[in-house]
Amino acid sequence: MGVSYCSRQVAEGLTDFQLYDTAFNNGKNVLLEGATGEGKSMSVRTWAKENDLNLYEVNFAFGVDSRHVIGGWYPDERGGFRWEDGLATQAFTDPDGAVLFLDEINRVPPAVSAHLHTILDTHRSISLVEQDGGSIITPENNVLIVAAMNPESSSYQGAMRLDEALRRRFPYQIKWETDNSVLHDVVKDERVVNMAVALRNSPQAQRFVTPLSTASFVELDEAIVELGEDPAITFFLNRFKDDERPDVVEFVELYLTEDEPKEKPVKRSSRTASSRRRGAQSTRRSRR
Repeated sequence: MGVSYCSRQVAEGLTDFQLYDTAFNNGKNVLLEGATGEGKSMSVRTWAKENDLNLYEVNFAFGVDSRHVIGGWYPDERGGFRWEDGLATQAFTDPDGAVLFLDEINRVPPAVSAHLHTILDTHRSISLVEQDGGSIITPENNVLIVAAMNPESSSYQGAMRLDEALRRRFPYQIKWETDNSVLHDVVKDERVVNMAVALRNSPQAQRFVTPLSTASFVELDEAIVELGEDPAITFFLNRFKDDERPDVVEFVELYLTEDEPKEKPVKRSSRTASSRRRGAQSTRRSRR
């Protein structure tokens, strides 16, 4: 069961897909800044698919160098070398237009950052210095360039500030906030939706390090169908740190346990409560 995506509003009277349409047609770059698991990547991939465009995706969290972005020479089977275009070059030379997605752009290595300055410039270009001494290529057709990153102020491991010279090259900058209304579109079990909203709005959640992402609640919803409630809840709780888990258990038992009141958390036996806090085997009965 795949996770679906529903277009969301990113500004007053403007959806993400409408923004991509405008950016694609006018050669403008888009920057999405928001927490992990909130659908930034899915948004770009879905738009590309719906518009029948090839997607070229670079993730700077995985040791990317200039060969991945621009291109480089690689050994061939004859003992020589062959040139292979990088993903940005492939996007620029795609005759049908394309989408270039630069994920975790704030982790771009300095050696690659210099190339991005020209790729993202108003007059987009790539210099193939390594191939033939410096020929310049420009997009053959429209290219939507979208970059994404976690919030600079977040506690995510490896989070760092985006170079200001790169940031200025994105005229469309979106703060991709957690949007509870999206849950109603992508989560089928209303109990999971209600729990997610309540948990996100709770004072306890303010101290969580573990993100309360939309993706995590979608996966809980799917796991309930695929595995049953007890295993699904166990795997969901295992996401959280030991000091976070007891608070999450309160909301799980309030919203996902059948025939229990919805006004306040129920009292649990010490055995059941401690089992869930550990994220171990759930002892709660299965729903009939």
